[in-house]
Amino acid sequence: MALQLAQQATASRCILASPTSCSFIQRVQLRPVPHRLAMAAVKGDVSAEAVVQRQLEAYNARDLEAFMDLLAEDCVATDAATGAVLGTGRAELRKRYAARFQTDVYSELLGRLCLGSVVVDREIITGLPDAGVADCLATYHCKNGKIQKMEFVWQPRMQ
Repeated sequence: MALQLAQQATASRCILASPTSCSFIQRVQLRPVPHRLAMAAVKGDVSAEAVVQRQLEAYNARDLEAFMDLLAEDCVATDAATGAVLGTGRAELRKRYAARFQTDVYSELLGRLCLGSVVVDREIITGLPDAGVADCLATYHCKNGKIQKMEFVWQPRMQ
């Protein structure tokens, strides 16, 4: 099945991550495979994917209340590369995102993977302080229509 997906993938754009890097970031568009196992997996993914999509829309609108409504009371945000805790609980995360939403921050979704209650987004974040741009992998763990845990791998782009 992976071979079938790979054969159907269409690379629409390649971006060099940095001038000194030899790794490339690709935007890949996958067409759905009409397979009953693949279709069965999708049924469990819809709820988590819908929650994360609403979170992305609230983030891009910089709508703090709508964004916070999608986080569980005990939601934890971590830096996946270092293990550092970025925030624990809605009150602490509210402060973090209230400050973030004072900028022109915008997240362009390049790709999304969903499996059960886990959603992984590939994003480019723009509008950061000092006109910053960053590449980001965001992993969301959802339960009961709320995001329980957010894990980020973050790499600022060289300007």
